[in-house]
Amino acid sequence: MKHPIPTVLAILFVLFIALSLRPIDQPTPESCDLVKGELVEIVPNTQNKDISLLLKDDDHRYYINRGLEKSGLLEALESLPGKEINVYSVRHWTPLDPFGAIRYIAHVEYQEQVFYSEFGY
Repeated sequence: MKHPIPTVLAILFVLFIALSLRPIDQPTPESCDLVKGELVEIVPNTQNKDISLLLKDDDHRYYINRGLEKSGLLEALESLPGKEINVYSVRHWTPLDPFGAIRYIAHVEYQEQVFYSEFGY
């Protein structure tokens, strides 16, 4: 093998892409982290249709993928700012966000009332 460096770089690039684009499995409560916190802000993103939730004293950004496409979800969530909610975020590592600053939401509840869920029960 004359030039191993380009081959090694190509293999590393393919691994990076594979890890970056791997899908999230069907969420379960066991595959998620439960985060409790006061909802400070709801940020709808009309470009990608996500809904982001910001919690007090929490540096993470939690998002519901394509949440604006889910009928009535934004309106329901808008009743929650200032209230302590439970957010189940999926444990999913990707090299595009190695420190987990942006977290995928699988389930949102307030006082045992479910506002959003991807759990299959």
